[in-house]
Order: sequence, then structure tokens, then C-alpha cells
Amino acid sequence: MHGFALHSGFEPPFQSPYSDEHTCGKPVSRPHFPMPKILKAIKRVRAVNQKLIAFERGFISEDGLPSREWYKHLGVAPGRWLGYGATTLPALTESITLDKNSTLAKYEAERLRSLVDKLVETIRV
Repeated sequence: MHGFALHSGFEPPFQSPYSDEHTCGKPVSRPHFPMPKILKAIKRVRAVNQKLIAFERGFISEDGLPSREWYKHLGVAPGRWLGYGATTLPALTESITLDKNSTLAKYEAERLRSLVDKLVETIRV
């Protein structure tokens, strides 16, 4: 019957390894909870998350993409002829591959270089 109960979703009652039953009445050394370390880790995670948010927002340009100003993200956007398929660095990629316009490609490369320089300063620790 015991095996049947285990297989039908019932488990035996939890037995703590720190209960008096297993220590023969001797004092038990309980594990130390490292609260200061946890709080420090939480602060660090929050700081990194804030940098990640700033990094992601750094790719947003008010000017948007050439011929598609409603797309503001310079890092990734739907491709011009891909439907919802993503294109990375769309302004630069499309100026080279679709438009074959070296002047526009140089402009977009400079715009990205400037953006990346700002982002490096944003995420520096």
C-alpha cells in the first residue's frame, strides 16, 4: 500500500534533517543564511539591469530608419522586404544590400559608430 500511495501523488511527511529526532537530543548547527551577500548580489543585478535598459534604449533614434521613419530602433527592425523577418543594423545593411548607396552607407556607419561610442560610456562599470 505504501508504494501505491507514492505513485498516486502522495508523499511521506517531510522529515527535516535538523529535527531532534535525528540528532539524539544534541544541539543542531543550522546553516547560516548569508543575507548581506544576497543583498549585495541584488544591488549588483539591479545595477546591471539598469545598464542593460540604458544600452537597449541607446539604439533608439528619433530620426528612425531611412524611408521607414516609424521604426526607431537602429539595432534591429523588420526588413524592408522580409515582412516581420528581422534585419540587424537595418539602416546600414539595407543601404549596402538593397540601395547600393555608398554615401548612405557611410552616413549610417558613422551614425552607428557614434551610437556605439555613447553606449560604451553608458555600460562602463
